[in-house]
Amino acid sequence: MRIFIVGLGNPGKEYQKSPHNLGFEVIDKVARKWGLKNFQESKDKNYLFSQGKFKKKKVILVKPLTYVNESGKAIRSLMKNSKAKKENIWLIHDEIDLPLGKIKIVVNKNSAGHKGVESVIKALKSKNFTRFRIGSCPFRKKTLIKDVKKFLLFPYSPSKWKKANKGVQKAVKAIELALEKNLPTAMTKFNAK
Repeated sequence: MRIFIVGLGNPGKEYQKSPHNLGFEVIDKVARKWGLKNFQESKDKNYLFSQGKFKKKKVILVKPLTYVNESGKAIRSLMKNSKAKKENIWLIHDEIDLPLGKIKIVVNKNSAGHKGVESVIKALKSKNFTRFRIGSCPFRKKTLIKDVKKFLLFPYSPSKWKKANKGVQKAVKAIELALEKNLPTAMTKFNAK
């Protein structure tokens, strides 16, 4: 069985360390940690991928080259190229409904308004896949964010990034635990209370 770990983000250096790129941050950290740094471009140029193993489990790390809101295009391409099963896709993405530093693993849930997740659900014609949601909201309430579109695309300040990075680190550990044991064990340990 192969697990496809897909981190959402926008291609381009200007988006690094921005809320919408937390999925890419996780993939980059996992790739470094597991020694899977040789990413290749898919034939159709819709995503980058790197293959390897973690605890004897086959994993494929994926970074879409489409923008976040069009992630479904990359997922459709991945499914066609790799014959992946939707239940073996683990989607990693930012979540404005969670505070910085928190994560929540969910399976078979609606998009909660996340346009990238909506795009993936449409592409798969299903919501029956695993999502690692990484908190991106730096305030007590997301209503304090004046311009959500702008907020999602601009890098965090160094102090806010420190907190956001805690969520990224937690997601890496949660992925490792889920691969080593199982998803319910990772949910019990890491899901935001």
